[in-house]
Amino acid sequence: MTGNELVLVNPPFAAVHYPSIQLGIVQAHADAFCVPTKTLYKNISLYSKIAKRLYNLLSDHRGFQIGDWLFSRSAFDNDNSDEFFFRFKEDISRLCSEAKISKRYLIELQRSIIPNFVAETAQHIVELRPTVV
Repeated sequence: MTGNELVLVNPPFAAVHYPSIQLGIVQAHADAFCVPTKTLYKNISLYSKIAKRLYNLLSDHRGFQIGDWLFSRSAFDNDNSDEFFFRFKEDISRLCSEAKISKRYLIELQRSIIPNFVAETAQHIVELRPTVV
């Protein structure tokens, strides 16, 4: 890409088993106006890096803000794990049990896997040199 293009991003924790109709519609309109567009399915990129059962549970999750917490270290460079785990102790225990993961794995996601994913995603988008994301 050489600039003046549109990059659409399907973010985590969007469902991975079917494409985003919303992004498809936007891309079709951009194509109709001859706007070069690239769609990145970053939901699939993250899905490939983490426990599949956990991803699917988070994709359908509508309760406490576990997704926000997982990305909070990348966004705000803070570690509020103790407070978060205290506040949502029962919810986290239930999620870990259903996903068959440990609390330690959630911490690894928040401290390492997600920040690396965010850095890789940002680098990928920058390399495309889009006008609009």
